[in-house]
Amino acid sequence: MRGAAQALVGLMMDEDAATLQACWGALAAVSASVPKEVQPSYVRCVKEAVGTAREKERRKRRAGALLLPGFCLPKALAPLLPFYLQGVLQARPPRLHHPCSCCGRHAEAVACRRAR
Repeated sequence: MRGAAQALVGLMMDEDAATLQACWGALAAVSASVPKEVQPSYVRCVKEAVGTAREKERRKRRAGALLLPGFCLPKALAPLLPFYLQGVLQARPPRLHHPCSCCGRHAEAVACRRAR
């Protein structure tokens, strides 16, 4: 499942609207299929996938905001929020900052006006 999640996050850079919608739906299905007890272990995997996608997008574009097209859809963060939520709920104090900081970095890749 981790590989599927990473691959789908990587596809969120595509410019085609139909591809983005299909990818978003698949990512939501993957997220829903992972048991809550295991979701915190996906935080690092999702963080790395978003970081890789951001880096590829940064290399493509030299000017303007660094946004990933797939995360500019309405409710675009919804498929990944369960991982972060369970990461926060199940984390012990020394590791609590990790899911919070990951979610914040992920939110930077979103157009705020579309993230509702």
